[in-house]
Parts: sequence; C-alpha cells; structure tokens
Amino acid sequence: MRVADASGSSPTSFEEAVADAVRSVRKEVRAPVGVEVVRMWADLDGGAVATYRVSVRVAYRETARPPTRPRR
Repeated sequence: MRVADASGSSPTSFEEAVADAVRSVRKEVRAPVGVEVVRMWADLDGGAVATYRVSVRVAYRETARPPTRPRR
C-alpha cells in the first residue's frame, strides 16, 4: 500500500474539501482505497467561514509489475 499527500478546498463544507483533495490526487493515483484527514482549517471573512480547507493522505494500491530479467 502506498500513500499520496493532497490538499483540497471548498466554499461549502469540509466534506466537499475532502472530495476535492481526492479528485486532485486521482490524476496520479488509479484506485484510492482510503483517505486520512490530517488537518482541517477554514478561512474566515467577517467572522463567517469563507473557505473550508483540508490536508489529506490518500492510500492506494500500486499495480504489481512482473519482475524483469537482467540482460546478459
């Protein structure tokens, strides 16, 4: 199992920010199997939440490749 770090944001919710982070890492990772939220924070604008932000670690399985034979 391997892990990729990502971050995401949303004006709506932390849940949407996590989904944004997973979408961003899907460009590098084929099939994520889990996500760990490492950090959550929000930007405020006049005392109200303007942007929800998260840092996550996305776990994925790397496809096994057959071993290569050394050249002679």
